[in-house]
Amino acid sequence: MTAEGKEFRKYCDKVHQFADEIILDRRRSINAQTEEEHAEKKRHLDFLDILITARDDADLGLTNTEIREEIDTFLFACHDTTASAISWCLYSLGVYPCVQDAVRDEINALIPVDEHPTSEIIAQLQYMTCVIKEVLRF
Repeated sequence: MTAEGKEFRKYCDKVHQFADEIILDRRRSINAQTEEEHAEKKRHLDFLDILITARDDADLGLTNTEIREEIDTFLFACHDTTASAISWCLYSLGVYPCVQDAVRDEINALIPVDEHPTSEIIAQLQYMTCVIKEVLRF
């Protein structure tokens, strides 16, 4: 009942409303097509498509609230593991300055000054990729 609690609840409601709108829009889009057309149009169904089209033995699907709760679980679980991985990566770079220097040199060699990296450039960062994979292995 504190001001912080009310603010937290307000932001949670805002996020839930945003997620509900996305679910409703996707459900309308899927319902406008047959399941076969939808499957053909999208070779790889995303997580939301799978949740919306899933049926149990009684041919009942998930409600919008159930779908939103599943998505919340995945989002927050991914957020936590991603934050942990980033923290460990930064810690490891701090512990091993020679590795940090090599990663910085690779980045400086591939990314021009004052330019944003593109996905093509990031794919070329082989040493950094190895460092990240090694941190994840640990």
